[in-house]
Amino acid sequence: MAGPKLPRLARLLAVLVLGAGLAGCVTVKLVDDYDPAIDQGLTAYQEATLTFLARMAAAKGAAASYDTNKEFYFATGAKLDGLVTRALATQTADRCLPADYTGRGIEAVVGKLYDLLPLTQEMPEAGRIFANLKEKGSGSCTVVVLRAVRANHDLLQVIHRHNDKLAPVVVDIVTPTIEQGVRIALKNELAKRRGED
Repeated sequence: MAGPKLPRLARLLAVLVLGAGLAGCVTVKLVDDYDPAIDQGLTAYQEATLTFLARMAAAKGAAASYDTNKEFYFATGAKLDGLVTRALATQTADRCLPADYTGRGIEAVVGKLYDLLPLTQEMPEAGRIFANLKEKGSGSCTVVVLRAVRANHDLLQVIHRHNDKLAPVVVDIVTPTIEQGVRIALKNELAKRRGED
């Protein structure tokens, strides 16, 4: 003998209650975990880059040329790529939702280098860097800000290659931009360590 049939609404309610109970057992993570390797990598990158920029501002002749210094860009760029790869491998969300890191927020990370957009006619590589950054704008907030730090690095390289040196006035413009991008990326990482969203 079959048991009494539950009305349709009661069955639906039972499924919803069961689903809600199971959902309470599952943790949905919207923010990546703090990663000390990213924190340390960003700090090391900032120190190396600020030292390099100070040296370039004082350098003369061949010591200031791009060809003499291109290894710096390759080595530090590879380390930044490693941080981006690490962040991609550990991201828990594939989208950065806070407005601070999307759209206009990326411009804040790239900073004054966006002022150079009109110069992309002279330096097409710079235009490709900006386009690439906008195109690859998705990922966790960590991925997004690390890509922006990498874009700053690439733009610095393009400027150095284009001019064959980094004049003190250029160093004065790019130094706060590099610092700002790294600071935003570090704030993101340190907020995760403190457990902030």
